[in-house]
Parts: sequence; structure tokens; C-alpha cells
Amino acid sequence: AYMPLAAFPAHNQVLLLQCEARLEGARFEELIRTALRGARQVADLMQVQVREHTKQLAGAKLALLR
Repeated sequence: AYMPLAAFPAHNQVLLLQCEARLEGARFEELIRTALRGARQVADLMQVQVREHTKQLAGAKLALLR
């Protein structure tokens, strides 16, 4: 089923959900849980990348100040 979902993974909240198919309750809940888990994994990966990039920028700035 095609079901776009926008989430706020830090709070495990669904912000937007669009479902164009009929789903049984249990299947729907399973899809929501899976989507939220995936959103959390993507957010965690992005956070790691942002931190690494920030460290690189800070290191470059310190090198220029020396």
C-alpha cells in the first residue's frame, strides 16, 4: 500500500498520513510502527552526519585562527 507519512521521530509522532487504500486495523498499525521506526533510523543517521560535519567545520575554523 502506498502510504506517505511525515513524522516527528524525536517524539514518536505522526504529523501527516495519507492512505489511499483500505487496510485492516492490525496491518495499518504495523505499517505505522514500521514507518516510525524507519523515520527514527533516518533521523539518527542524519544527526550523526550533522555532528561530524560540524566537527569538521569547527576544526577548519580553528586551523585558520592559528
